[in-house]
Amino acid sequence: ANICTGGDEENIRDLVDSEPTSGIFVLCNLLMMDDPRMLLVGLEALEAILARGKPRPNQRSYADMIEQYNGRNYLEGLCTHDDHEVFRKASHIVKSYFFRTGDDESDDDEDDDDEGNFLPQ
Repeated sequence: ANICTGGDEENIRDLVDSEPTSGIFVLCNLLMMDDPRMLLVGLEALEAILARGKPRPNQRSYADMIEQYNGRNYLEGLCTHDDHEVFRKASHIVKSYFFRTGDDESDDDEDDDDEGNFLPQ
């Protein structure tokens, strides 16, 4: 997680490209844990990868890689987590990186409740 939050783009690329298992795969699997502290570590690392990392040329987006490893499903599942910080962070990631479309940038968030909380579909 420290590489993601404190490293530069090249550090993040190296983590994502690590062999034999991508760092994204490991972080997505971390989202299946029960411990809220570990979940927050994984969520913060994934958010840093999505926010600060830039894939190599001809490489899929990091959001696509997260989806490939079932991470989006895990993230959406955490949007109903009992721990408020886990819920808040997961909801923010899903809303910020997985529900954007190129031609729909309106403020009409039909996936939100009246308080702006993400509602899983």
